[in-house]
This record gives sequence, C-alpha cells and structure tokens, in this order.
Amino acid sequence: MPGIRASSRALSVLAMVVLAGLAPAVAGCSGGPVDARSTREGTGASLLTALAHVADSASSRSWIWYDDTAAIAQTAGTGSRPGYQPKGFGSLRGIGTGTSTLESAQAAKDTGINIYNEGYSITAGTLPKAMTLIHGGQNPMAVNVSLAALGWQDNRGTLQAPPPSVDMEEPVDSAIARRSYAFTLNQVKPSGPDVKFGNSGTNLDAIGSPSGPTLASDPLIGALANCLGDVVAAEFNVHGSYYGQRVGRGPVEVAIGVLRPASNTATPRTVVCAAWPSENAAKRYAGDVQQAISTETPIAGKQSYSTTFTNVTVTRVGGGQHIVQWQADTRAGVGTVFGMMQLFELPALPSCQLAREAHVRPIGCD
Repeated sequence: MPGIRASSRALSVLAMVVLAGLAPAVAGCSGGPVDARSTREGTGASLLTALAHVADSASSRSWIWYDDTAAIAQTAGTGSRPGYQPKGFGSLRGIGTGTSTLESAQAAKDTGINIYNEGYSITAGTLPKAMTLIHGGQNPMAVNVSLAALGWQDNRGTLQAPPPSVDMEEPVDSAIARRSYAFTLNQVKPSGPDVKFGNSGTNLDAIGSPSGPTLASDPLIGALANCLGDVVAAEFNVHGSYYGQRVGRGPVEVAIGVLRPASNTATPRTVVCAAWPSENAAKRYAGDVQQAISTETPIAGKQSYSTTFTNVTVTRVGGGQHIVQWQADTRAGVGTVFGMMQLFELPALPSCQLAREAHVRPIGCD
C-alpha cells in the first residue's frame, strides 16, 4: 500500500522488537590505523570459507554476520587518519564482528584488536552465546598486553574478563574502558594472526577450527550462502516468527548481502534470499515480493520500495530449502538492506506486529 506510515505507538513497538532481537549495530566504521599489507590473507575470502570455521548448531544458525574486510578495503581504501569517515562500500568494513564495540581507533589501542586490519570476520549466535572470529591481521602479543592492562586474566590461553568490581582508587577512564569491553570480550583467545572472542556463555572451541559439522555444510545455511553468491557483507536471521501473521507463516531463514562491487562508486547491488517451509510458500512469496517492491512503502519508512530498489530481479531458486532470491540496485546506500533487516521492513517480510499497531495490512501480513 503506497504511502503507509506508522503511528508513534507502532514505532515504540518496532523499537522493542529490535531490542528483543538483540540486533548488533551496523558498523559505522569510524576508522583506525590500518596497514593494507596485513590484509592480503583475507582478500577474496568467500562467505562459505568463513562459514566453514563455525560449528553448526541451533545457536550459530540463528544469527550470522560476515564481511570480507580485506576485499572491501581494496575497493574502498583503508583510511588511517584520525576521525576518518569511510565512503561508499567502506562502511561495511568490520560488520562481520556483529558489534560496534570495536569500531573506533581507541578500541584498537585499548584492546589490541584492530578489526580494520583483519582479512575477514564472522559472528554467529545470539546472546549470551554469540562468538566472533577475526581472521588475519592481528598481533597476539598486543592483544595479550592490552587486555592484561585492563584486568583480563590468562586462563590456559584464553583471556577472561575480570568480574564487576568497585575500586574507589581506580582511575575513572580505566574503569569505563574495562566495563565497555567486558561484555563483548568476556572471553578472548588470540591465535597467531587470528583472534576469537565471545560472551560469558560462549564455547570458543566452536569457532576457528571446530570439530564436527560446520555452518558451511549445513543444508540450510549452505544453500542460502550459495544463493547470496559473491557478497562482501552478509547477515542471516532466523527470526521467521516476526515475518507473517503467525508462527509458521514466515520463512525458515532469511539471508541478505551486498554483492562484490567493481569500484567504490558503483551502485550497490543488494541480494536477499529467503528459505521457505514449502514450495507453495516460496511461490507465494516470489509473487508477493515483486508486488511489494512495485507498490508499497515500508511501514515506518518515507521512501517507496520502488524508489529504493531498481532493476529488480526475482528468482525461484527452489531446491530442498525452497529458496527465493531477489536482487536490486540500491542507490540509497550499502547499509540499506541491513537496516531493513534490523527493523523487519524487508519487502513482503514486514513485522506484522508493527503493522497491526499502525492499522495497516501490508503484503505478507494477510
């Protein structure tokens, strides 16, 4: 429905939905010192290669972030001066860490972890079991020394965050720094040029070089990764219960990404892949998404889908996972599709809870 808008109450519901999902922030990449030579190892890294470093589990399948940092840096530049603000595809660097905690140059100094030096990064799982692999470009001695200075303790090669405490004699800056990193970096394990970290409930053996099946070999995740193709950044989200009027009507899992660009000034090409419980459901969605892009506006948005997305193609990939893919040029920016995923505003996959609050019935909520 063109021009539909949300009420203030509906927007409040939207905010609660996003918070309930514990969605990681889309990296703004405020910049930091980067040695381009150290990124060579990750250049051309594929999504499937990264997925092969994560153990397959219900938790790891639930939410996945990925970016080929080195390839993005080759296209968009590295940016090394203080206060550097990336342009074009540069804003996707580091999105695979799934957190904004490590974005700044100050964070690199505090922790020894420089996410803009990495080859690629991948994060899997939801709190408190989220885990991240930063592949390449790291200095294990710098990580150990920096975190030890903040109070982290070495436990058989894994650095553990200190428990919360109140020390009246501790400098305020040190206390703030420690607390800001302790949640995301509750456990940290440097290994050569790689670093992996996670929350208190994370099993770090499940990422890096895990034993047993990995996400790359999982039928659903592998099929969605193949559907996305040659992306430089991607997100997978299993929260299908938010899509559709009731549980069971939504997709099994949705994956989004931005295809590898020819240059930093190229128009971003968005790709969205949705797996469905049946071929009939997939067929219906293929028609719905084409119609939604042609006729609707996001519930809380100001610009129609047809303005945001151009040169749209919709393909029923099929297969055992009943996948539908759509692609589109996205002049609104490289982060557009990630923002829509976070706000449950993808075409034909709206938050029906928000729609009911806004007293509208967008496609996908009938």
